[in-house]
Amino acid sequence: MPINKLFMAPLPSANPSAGFIALTNVIILGAFGALITTTLLLVGVSATRTSAVVEQSAQARALANACAESALQKIKETGSLTNNDILRLENGNCNYTSNSQSDGTGLLSALGMVGTAVRKIQIIITTTTPTVGISSWQEVADF
Repeated sequence: MPINKLFMAPLPSANPSAGFIALTNVIILGAFGALITTTLLLVGVSATRTSAVVEQSAQARALANACAESALQKIKETGSLTNNDILRLENGNCNYTSNSQSDGTGLLSALGMVGTAVRKIQIIITTTTPTVGISSWQEVADF
């Protein structure tokens, strides 16, 4: 007498291709999940690069200001508006140039460089003795 094993009986299926549809859905959802993950990783890398450039730019501006202050100190000590120098610091380089203008004022240009970031400061000096007078201190796009 044969023994019927009910737990081994095949389940009736309304649609024989239901397994194929389920497998296709899993593959599509997996690909979509991988796409989202890749996009998030690329956005994170881009944000990291952007923050590094912003930091370099801030450091370049600080270097340009430091160069300008160094130049003003030298002008105060010597009384001469005709100076130029290059300062090499840990994070980058900066240089400045100061000249006398025809109207009796002085023009001081300072440039700070860190990596690919460059910032420029221009200062108009009104007097050099007994103190250094400044009428304008501004960041410029180009000298």
